[in-house]
Amino acid sequence: MDSKKIILGNERCQHLTKRLNRLSIWGFFKYLYGNQAMKLLLVNFLYLVFFAPCLVFVVLATIEGQDLASTLPTWGTITMNGGFWLGVDSYYQAQIMELNHDTLWKACLGALAISFVLSGGLAIIRDAFWSGKLKVLRSFALGVKASWGYGLAASAILSAAVFGFCKFTWWSQIALGKGWTIALCILLGLILLLVALYLFILCSVAVTYKQSVKQNLADAFNMMLLNFLPHASRLLVAMVPVAVYFIFGSGLIVILFMLMLGFFYIPFVWQTHMMKTFALFHPVQVNKKGEPKKQPNQDLAPAQN
Repeated sequence: MDSKKIILGNERCQHLTKRLNRLSIWGFFKYLYGNQAMKLLLVNFLYLVFFAPCLVFVVLATIEGQDLASTLPTWGTITMNGGFWLGVDSYYQAQIMELNHDTLWKACLGALAISFVLSGGLAIIRDAFWSGKLKVLRSFALGVKASWGYGLAASAILSAAVFGFCKFTWWSQIALGKGWTIALCILLGLILLLVALYLFILCSVAVTYKQSVKQNLADAFNMMLLNFLPHASRLLVAMVPVAVYFIFGSGLIVILFMLMLGFFYIPFVWQTHMMKTFALFHPVQVNKKGEPKKQPNQDLAPAQN
């Protein structure tokens, strides 16, 4: 892949003074948390607002499933509140599957609100990377204005892809058997990862550079090919909170983490990675000692004591 094919022109940085950010992702997080902890929590709450429509349906379905299980007798036994019911296990599975189907389309529809995180939310991290300051409302508004269409398209495509993936998984378990289901789900999972990776890169490019739609599409595709493994691994790292939720469920510790930092973590890790990648193409110029200053760039130093 020839990096010269990647244009990345016309940065959306005219509203602030860029500073050279030499910090690692973890170092940048410590800098923000050490200097602007309250604003960081405010950003996390803002992200929570747009994740909530999707999460509410998932949580309600979990509670409904638990309530259903508590009202049914144990399979093949006689309980104090019920009789001998040989078909209770099949009945329970049928009810849970019906609940899953109903929850799936509602959660995917609610996930469209995440489009604001993929536009305004990424813009907050963009400006913080350049300036060293979390400017919540202004950066969010500028990001939505600049790239709301990309965020909406990305969230709609990903929601439809997840919907189709889940539907196929449930169908294939009955029609194709366990072996084929596992093999095809792995294949479809890799395709879903590629689609998600491209869309995330596209949203980052659109929120950071003011270009034509055609150029944004081309730059995102070329960047994905140029650094595929770093981008893919960083996306997987960014999605750790999602994996933690589905593995450990809605435990108290998991809920507290998500309320405090979990929703901030996902766009922060991804967009900071992309900003460091963009800096390879358009590095911030630092004047050498004795040279006249051509632009007011400064170093973004670690947190001050």
